[in-house]
Amino acid sequence: MLRTRTEIEQWLVEQVATTLQVPADNVSKDEPLVASGLDSAAAMELCGDIEVWLDVSVPTTLLWDRPTIAEIAEFLVETISA
Repeated sequence: MLRTRTEIEQWLVEQVATTLQVPADNVSKDEPLVASGLDSAAAMELCGDIEVWLDVSVPTTLLWDRPTIAEIAEFLVETISA
């Protein structure tokens, strides 16, 4: 199923908020996730969750190569559209 960038961004915000135990309003889609407090273990888990949710393979370095939710969503839209 194809997802829009907005849907992916919203899902990512919710996942990060849950992981960091903060309100979704506190998660910026334009701030590097590392600055938000996401550690490497949580980043790896998020990559796995993305793969399951979208049924795609993503590099384990995704969150370092594309450090913001907006950049990750853009990459994912391109990946699932290809």
